[in-house]
Amino acid sequence: MAKKAFSIADYLSPSEVSSTDTSAEQIIRVPLDRLRENELNFYDTSDIQELTASIELNGLIEPLIVLEEPEHPGCYRIISGHRRYKALSALAADDPDRWANVPVIVRNPEDAVTEELLLIEANRATRVMSSADTMHQAERYKELLVKLKERGVQIPGRLRNAVAEAMQISATRLARLDVIRKNLIPAWMERFESGALAETAAYELARCKRDVQELMTIGLKTSTLTAERVADLKDYAMECLKSHTCAVDPAEKCSHGTAMWVEGKGKPYWSRCVPGHYSSAGKCCADCRDYEKCSHACPRAADEVQARRAEDRAQYEAQRAEEERERTAQVNAAARQWHKIIENLQAAGVPSADIAAAFGLDEETLGRYVAGDVSRHCPSPDDFGVSRLLALSEASGLTVNEILGQPGGCRSAEHVGAWPEPRDPETDPPPVGKEVLVIDRSGRYEVDSCCKQGTFLYVEAPERWWPLPPEPSGDMDDAGKG
Repeated sequence: MAKKAFSIADYLSPSEVSSTDTSAEQIIRVPLDRLRENELNFYDTSDIQELTASIELNGLIEPLIVLEEPEHPGCYRIISGHRRYKALSALAADDPDRWANVPVIVRNPEDAVTEELLLIEANRATRVMSSADTMHQAERYKELLVKLKERGVQIPGRLRNAVAEAMQISATRLARLDVIRKNLIPAWMERFESGALAETAAYELARCKRDVQELMTIGLKTSTLTAERVADLKDYAMECLKSHTCAVDPAEKCSHGTAMWVEGKGKPYWSRCVPGHYSSAGKCCADCRDYEKCSHACPRAADEVQARRAEDRAQYEAQRAEEERERTAQVNAAARQWHKIIENLQAAGVPSADIAAAFGLDEETLGRYVAGDVSRHCPSPDDFGVSRLLALSEASGLTVNEILGQPGGCRSAEHVGAWPEPRDPETDPPPVGKEVLVIDRSGRYEVDSCCKQGTFLYVEAPERWWPLPPEPSGDMDDAGKG
């Protein structure tokens, strides 16, 4: 003969056990405002929209099960029907007359233990249980059966088996839910209780160490997380946590991002990162310019990111200030040189229009150079080439040095006595590649370099050439003095 399954009904009096007979004689109507929620209720009552719509359309099909509160005559505490009560309260807010009274069945448990057992039995029989509901229900069942045993009630066999039989689930599933309840971290438990995380995946996660579970909260989408995937990832995650240090704080083990799981359009995959880093680009989050926009970013790097960015801004501003000082000094130096040139040439009788034309400028632009009125760079006269200065030397009779306001130097070709003797490029060519001053047969001067005997890069008909003076050595001030 098969052993009879354990049933909590065997330990309750007939008046306490819910009867399937809901005839009119057993149902009474009580005012809605006389009903109270039961603090012993642990079932989720948040989702009532669909139930509210159903009751409004069809009325309340199943009455609530309640008990009368001796301390509050005429008031009733709900045993089963908390979601129905919330739905009715929402409807009564819009139509109080229609929903003023509620059909109920009254039960009379002898104490709080029996009351909660009735609450569990009634909800188990009437509601669609989520995995989280079943988990909490099993724990409460176990606690209540322990209290019954303390009263002398004989519970046959192991307590876990009695709970499984009472709830009509397998002992294996009961053990699995117990592992979830004890070991799943809060971040995953919240998703499990909301129904977003499947029971099998929750169980596989609960078997992982807590730091592994913490790592898996970063970047993993609950909707695609399966038990098989957790099993595939957990060993690698454990190895990462064990062997890598944090890039932000090298003294610490990295427990937040030594690896990254990527939710691709196809099969999800792992993206390994360098030790202590959490970035698909292979660099630390603290170095990533997209830190604020990244949903996978390591939270430990936040302070480091802010500090580094503040330092970068300070360096950038200091660099900009130094560049501005250098620009201002360059513009001022060039403006002084232009002013000196114009002053010297005008004193020698060269009009400002001719000076501007010699440099290929209009007078307005030349005036801005003299005043240093430029947005960024102000070219110096030297930037326009020696040939232009030589042309002005011929026009003014001043040496190039005198035009530039510098001591010494020699006069232009018109004052040949001040120049070294000219040389013939055919019989006395300059060294190959060396820059020299060349005059062609039309009388145009150009600085050029010899590429082979008698042949220059730019001057097609060289007549004579002169060596250029050596480049000045050492630091020079704005006046050209060492």
